[in-house]
Amino acid sequence: MTAGFFGKVVTHGDFVTRRLPPALVGLWDAWLQAGLQASRALLGARWLDVYLTSPVWRFALAPGACDEHAWAGVLMPSVDRVGRHFPLTIAAGAPGGAALLDWLANGQDWYAQAEALALSTLQEGFALDRFDSAVQALAPLPDAALPGQLGGADWRVELPSFDALAALAPRISAAALRGHSLWWTEGSAEVAPSLLMCRGLPGPELFGGMLAGVWPQAVSPCT
Repeated sequence: MTAGFFGKVVTHGDFVTRRLPPALVGLWDAWLQAGLQASRALLGARWLDVYLTSPVWRFALAPGACDEHAWAGVLMPSVDRVGRHFPLTIAAGAPGGAALLDWLANGQDWYAQAEALALSTLQEGFALDRFDSAVQALAPLPDAALPGQLGGADWRVELPSFDALAALAPRISAAALRGHSLWWTEGSAEVAPSLLMCRGLPGPELFGGMLAGVWPQAVSPCT
């Protein structure tokens, strides 16, 4: 699926969006608005400085995390022409199931290209048409589709031998991660390099952590 984008850029006074389904944009917008509001309440007068220096987050959404598709992309702090602050998202989708761990392990070149494109919107001389063409030209995501993905709360498959377990691992991980999202970042001055896994999208209470490293106690570091 060709990549698209949604959010704010410095050359325009309103939201810009290309090639993302309206239903997804509506869900994404509501999620971001709630998270930004919660982070403003948490960070108070620090919010703007923290927001402007917050890190780029890469994400992989399993089917059921946001809608019934798998999505991969990057989320970056941005601002529009009149100074209203709202993130920019670049995303590409995969119908049906997808192996999120494959994207995590083998898709970093794609994520690096998407992140570089997002950062290019901050450069002098940015032009939306050129940016849109570059987003459309992004190489396809690594093929992570899983036909016959395991589903439901309980399931059983024939196991001819224990040697077959390795081949089943991608399908098992996809089933276990259904409805979850993975988020990771190289960090910033405020945020340590991190990997975040959530059921669904990150809750509003996690935005303080994503922007400023102020995590709720319920979010435990992996050891």
